[in-house]
Amino acid sequence: GMLAFGFVVLASYTIGGLVAQIRLPHITGYLIAGLVFGPSLANALSGLDLPAPFDKGILNAEVIEQLSLFDTLAVALIALTAGGELKIEGLKKGIRAISSILAAQIVSVGVLVTAFFWLISGAVPYVGLPGVEGLPMVTALAVGAMVASVSLATSPAATIAVIMESRAAGAMTRNVLSVVVLKDVVVVVAFAIAQVVVAQQIGVTAMEGGIAAYLMKHIVFSIIFGAVVVGGLMALYIRYVNQELLIFVVGVVYLVAFIADQLGWDPVLVFLAAGFGVSNFSKTGHRLIETVERLSLPVYVLFFTLAGAKLHLDELQQVALFAVALVGVRTFAIYSGTKMGARLGKGDEATQTFGWMGFVSQAGVSILLAAIIG
Repeated sequence: GMLAFGFVVLASYTIGGLVAQIRLPHITGYLIAGLVFGPSLANALSGLDLPAPFDKGILNAEVIEQLSLFDTLAVALIALTAGGELKIEGLKKGIRAISSILAAQIVSVGVLVTAFFWLISGAVPYVGLPGVEGLPMVTALAVGAMVASVSLATSPAATIAVIMESRAAGAMTRNVLSVVVLKDVVVVVAFAIAQVVVAQQIGVTAMEGGIAAYLMKHIVFSIIFGAVVVGGLMALYIRYVNQELLIFVVGVVYLVAFIADQLGWDPVLVFLAAGFGVSNFSKTGHRLIETVERLSLPVYVLFFTLAGAKLHLDELQQVALFAVALVGVRTFAIYSGTKMGARLGKGDEATQTFGWMGFVSQAGVSILLAAIIG
């Protein structure tokens, strides 16, 4: 596992550098590297009798499992950075544009993706997705709303990585990052509501304790624990100890991730709230963000490479046309929602023209919720 770790970090970083020469983000190269070194491509080339370890992929299922601990670290660092980048002053300045973009995206993605799912559920003759074809209209719309809530999600990981790589700053960066972070909360709430409706339609229990208990547990408790306990602990350590911050951050990440997992809290929201709390309510908060950024590069490289390795080309082939169509509908919904929201909220010209590009990427929360649907 560690041998694969060293090889992957070096190879992926090199491929990322090559991709940057054609003006694409480094993370595109990391994803390509994961696809090349992962089991999916190895399975596609199985007829060539490749020697070990290429026959199963350098990043085969066993290695991916061994390196999964780095996923926990990466998600936490990404969330801490995202929370730390959200400044109260900046949110106040852009509140109108941020809220307008968020509302417009919720409407556009919700309506268009739900309608698309209803159409492929058999509403249009000869166009039906296997497994959902023939569903009653109400059930199809409810499942479509679940898919729409997943489609609304944007990857904070990719957004933060591109912002850090390009050293972007300004109104558009603030607007995009703020909406991306706030959408995580909206997505969890929307998905929970849609899940309850679907469960009622098919006659099963959606979640123990009901939707209110679910939202309280996954959102309210996560945010309070992150902002007060984790953020407070970090602020106190930085103020009074301020030694070996890298080791301290890694230790806190794994301890808090374990606690969140045991209690059923959302680790992304916990670390988002912690980063936001430390950054805005502690005079030493900038030290935490600087430490996290120093630790981030090798972890980001591995995180996005593993994401590429987890792509299943064989499964994609079975629903390729529907997947491509869904990507197109989602992209158009995000483009139109962002453009409309930015105009209504009197956002800057850059946000109106290019802001939608910051909302296309998906990972993390969307993958987790998609697995629940599956």
